[in-house]
Amino acid sequence: MADSRQFARFAAVLALIAAPLAWSSLVLGLAAAGWNGDALGDAAAILSLGPDAAPLLRLSYACSMFGSYLLLMPLALWLYTRLRAEHPNFSRWYTLCGLGYLALGASGAAMLGAVWPELIQAYAAATPEARPGYGITFQTATWLAQEGLQGIIQDVAGATWWVGLGLLLRRSARGLALFSLVLGAALALNALGNLLAIEALTAIGLAANLLLAPIWGVWAGLTAWRGADGAAAAARDQG
Repeated sequence: MADSRQFARFAAVLALIAAPLAWSSLVLGLAAAGWNGDALGDAAAILSLGPDAAPLLRLSYACSMFGSYLLLMPLALWLYTRLRAEHPNFSRWYTLCGLGYLALGASGAAMLGAVWPELIQAYAAATPEARPGYGITFQTATWLAQEGLQGIIQDVAGATWWVGLGLLLRRSARGLALFSLVLGAALALNALGNLLAIEALTAIGLAANLLLAPIWGVWAGLTAWRGADGAAAAARDQG
């Protein structure tokens, strides 16, 4: 019992730390692009940002890797322990989808954080004749990370996780359940937009996910903390 309470608090603290890191990733990325959000969607523009942008992009993706993904893994496991007694099979399936979503997202962020800054610096120092080769390498790495690791598979896994949580939490945590369904719908829109090449759907889904997912993490983290406090109070009463 004590181990469960400690893990709940551990998951809660990491989730609360994750939110500002996730939002910092957005700010750092925009700062690297000169506060031009459109530049971050254009491979040629990113490659031409110059060497001064490289450290900001590296830090941005480090914040994304931890804040948007890795630090939420304990929270996903805590939610599984909370739901498994009543929904053993569905909670296991949804949690596997959630961990897959988080792992793929972290891997994509790690790849971009490693590759983009190095190629931007190399491109700035390269001769005009060598620059097209760097452009091809940059575009390939970006596709692998964004369309492969962070593409449709990740979106579908994340949508399945959040929709599943919304369904399983609807009796015990209705507000968090509804918010989870909203996030699941946003990722489903993102996946559909990527599949059909409809930029409007992709933009709506991606924006909702980037802005709302940290709020979900804080909400779920506070739920975990309160759950640990409630379990501790029950243990004292029984003692």
